[in-house]
Amino acid sequence: MADVELTDDELSVMRHALGLRRPHPELHRNHYVCAPLSDDDRVWQRLVDLGLARCAGARVEWMGGGMFYKLTPEGKRLVRESFHEQEKALEE
Repeated sequence: MADVELTDDELSVMRHALGLRRPHPELHRNHYVCAPLSDDDRVWQRLVDLGLARCAGARVEWMGGGMFYKLTPEGKRLVRESFHEQEKALEE
């Protein structure tokens, strides 16, 4: 898959799904739950369309009936690359 241009909103939810934040750049999870038809749900649907995420279940009742998403390996790769590029820019 060719690299795609991701929006700030897309990168934000992807990083959140992986628990990726400074100063701890390790990936320690891979899930995101959001309300159906919410702004975040629309962001995740685009990521699914791009092949960067998948809907891991129609609804998660124990999480208030939210939609459950996971990043694909390609989605994780793009997030890691963007995170490391941002880190390098901050060091300059």
